[in-house]
Amino acid sequence: MKNILLIYNPKSGDGNFRFELDNVISYFQNEAVFTLIRLDDFSLAERLSLMAMDRYDIIMIAGGDGTVSWVIESMLINEIDIPFYIIPVGTSNDFAEYMQLSAEASKIYDIINNGRIIPVDAGKADGSYFINVCAGGFLTNVPHSTDDDMKNRLGNLAYYIRGIQELPKINPLALRVDTGQDLFEEDLFLFLIINSGRAGGFNELSPLTEISDGKFEFIAIKYGKLYEMFNALIEVFINKNLNGDNIIHLQSDYFYIENTGDNVEQHTDIDGERGPDYPVEISSVHNSLRLIVE
Repeated sequence: MKNILLIYNPKSGDGNFRFELDNVISYFQNEAVFTLIRLDDFSLAERLSLMAMDRYDIIMIAGGDGTVSWVIESMLINEIDIPFYIIPVGTSNDFAEYMQLSAEASKIYDIINNGRIIPVDAGKADGSYFINVCAGGFLTNVPHSTDDDMKNRLGNLAYYIRGIQELPKINPLALRVDTGQDLFEEDLFLFLIINSGRAGGFNELSPLTEISDGKFEFIAIKYGKLYEMFNALIEVFINKNLNGDNIIHLQSDYFYIENTGDNVEQHTDIDGERGPDYPVEISSVHNSLRLIVE
């Protein structure tokens, strides 16, 4: 008999997963005992610290990238080493979709019973953890300025529409980036530090991506003329081309990023949620998680 802790965000995506809970649980019938945590405005890390976590065999996380980041941060803070599965029901599900995880009840049942467990890296940005992406510049303002109803109706398309509207208003992000091996100062339009090969709904952003190699992919577009930045966006996200005069691409397990400009309101974004202000120290937490996959 499996003991499963299912943590779900009732606000993720269209908010309908709460109506699917019974369907998911019914597939396991007499094979598992479920404990449910409905995410709300409380400290999940504190809640988990008060629970007897060693009784659980599996953790299921139902939500989008932000919810997954919230839960894995709480797990890592409490040094919880339990295999987990992601039920992708958020507006943005980049990591789960990259790993080809399903939200269908019958498929969840099959993967939990017949799947395999693989090691996965996490990222740490100052005191916050993330599982997929730490970003800066253009992409950081778009999720937070996009209407929630629009996100629920249009999904990732809402971000693209909002992004096009914001494109002419973007100011340069003046950064100094130090990886311990590479050091440069540049005015950037955006940067991504990614763990998987998917971000912003776009897949296969880098052919070098491995989720358990202890390294991140750093992809940045330099600030310049509007047409130059737009062309670089097309090259990176559509053509999957990371070579070009206006594109920076490198690998590292560590980044120290300082804002050398005057805009003190600029900040990072981790897994679609507001991240730390600059300066920020980002490092890989190698093979710190165990993910259940097909």
